[in-house]
Amino acid sequence: MLSKGDAEQALLASTAIPLVFPAVWCKGSVLVDGGVSSSTPIASAIALGATRILVLPTGFGCACKEPPRGLVALALHTLNLMSMRQLVRDIELHAARVRIHVVAPLCPLAVSVFDFSQTGELMDRAHQRTRAWLDSGGLEQSGMPDSLMAHHHADMMMP
Repeated sequence: MLSKGDAEQALLASTAIPLVFPAVWCKGSVLVDGGVSSSTPIASAIALGATRILVLPTGFGCACKEPPRGLVALALHTLNLMSMRQLVRDIELHAARVRIHVVAPLCPLAVSVFDFSQTGELMDRAHQRTRAWLDSGGLEQSGMPDSLMAHHHADMMMP
């Protein structure tokens, strides 16, 4: 986690997804997207003094019509699933120490979170979902959305 230094380098590093975008060299260190080690650094936020944490997870492609094809797609899908599993574990681990509010990710989600071809539509859906969550008192509730747990929608997949 970077807390000082060149903002441009930090922003470039935050997009440096292995196998997709190159790493960034900064003062003798190789920097990559923080999601590689922790997509949602709850422990870091607590260490910095947070008492309330709001999580907006990306979720995962739980309704993709076919499995990822190719090494890069499979690696990214695996990384995404591992990140969501780590997030669930971190929420469970730290929920007794701080208030953690989690906006449920889009579900069903029929595309990989690394597929940017539908970004506008997904942003609109996420905005509507988050607005509904806020309007229904989401900031007053804690808990784990079911859509964060590993699952798939078999009825939406190809036979």
